[in-house]
Amino acid sequence: HDTIGSVVVPADVMNRLVKGQVDWQGEGTYGIEVHDKPGQAVVGYDKQEATLTIRARVLEGGRGLQPPEEPAMDSGQCRLEVIAVSARHLPKMDVMGSCDPYLVLRFANQEGTTSTIKGTYNPDWDEAQTFYIPDVKEAAGEMKLVVMDWDMAGSHDEVGEAVINATVMQQVVRAGVGWESEGTYELWNREKQRAVVGNDGERSVVTIRAKVMQGLSGLESPDDLPDQETLGPRRLDVTVSLLV
Repeated sequence: HDTIGSVVVPADVMNRLVKGQVDWQGEGTYGIEVHDKPGQAVVGYDKQEATLTIRARVLEGGRGLQPPEEPAMDSGQCRLEVIAVSARHLPKMDVMGSCDPYLVLRFANQEGTTSTIKGTYNPDWDEAQTFYIPDVKEAAGEMKLVVMDWDMAGSHDEVGEAVINATVMQQVVRAGVGWESEGTYELWNREKQRAVVGNDGERSVVTIRAKVMQGLSGLESPDDLPDQETLGPRRLDVTVSLLV
């Protein structure tokens, strides 16, 4: 396709727009300039300067996890429970069907996967994944939330991903035992470098809930050991609880 021209909306105008109140809307008309020739107007068939009119509206965005700015933990281990709550407004992924989504969560060199829900654009998983953090003072890295579409034959297709940056996740793991928060994130198509738009025309989002839990603790040997070596047989009763 041929490029007719381009319009540039100044950065200071866009900065004010994104900081506007929800539901604010406005309309503007801009002159179209010749591509690669800033300042030279495109002249139309009627000998008039070509113009482009756009209308903008501020919508409510997704609210991410809200960790405290001041850490409650400077060091030590913890476990982070992340509940994959839901996804909304997913796109049609199959020629003969809709979407069979599941969620992959990657954090701190660990990975968790939800079950697959067949035939839906709005899955509700409500499934927990637990990540072990050996020491909260060490950088834990970013968290990736990847929505996948299950396929019976061949490889599964990526619907889109959301990334929670490393700075936020560092604040999360240091937020202290008992802290919890819920966040909603828009999905991004890495291949096409744009937001994922669902079958209903709305942007696709994924919602998680995170909670900081007590870290694992090892066995503690008894302090009141006898002065002399204990002889004779012993039995050690061990109860095992498996955390998944």
